[in-house]
Amino acid sequence: MSSAFAVPVFALFAAGVPLGGWDGLRSALTDPVALGIVAGLVAGKPIGIFGATWLLARFTQADLDEGLGWIDVLGVAVLAGSLLAALLATIILRARNRVYRRIHELENLDEDADGIPDVYERRDEQGTP
Repeated sequence: MSSAFAVPVFALFAAGVPLGGWDGLRSALTDPVALGIVAGLVAGKPIGIFGATWLLARFTQADLDEGLGWIDVLGVAVLAGSLLAALLATIILRARNRVYRRIHELENLDEDADGIPDVYERRDEQGTP
């Protein structure tokens, strides 16, 4: 249940959809990008996983176990899609965080110890301010 709410909300924030009060929320929930993200996470992954499983069962000798129903496959597809999305987002955001950390370090570097980060000081060709 929580993945049906938390994952799409996280996707909205990760996509940079601005929220500002009730108007912002209304705007976000009608934004085509936001709706596409929600549809992709909530419907797209389960449809793909369920559809691939059905195609394998239909066109190969693969079969569902006797105690397993198609509703069980759908439930696992929803869970697997959400887990996969969360894991991939974690990997991507961690890698991107390293880039932002390096940018932050460069922006705060003050080699001449004058209290002003070097990136904000203009230097001539000889390196003097």
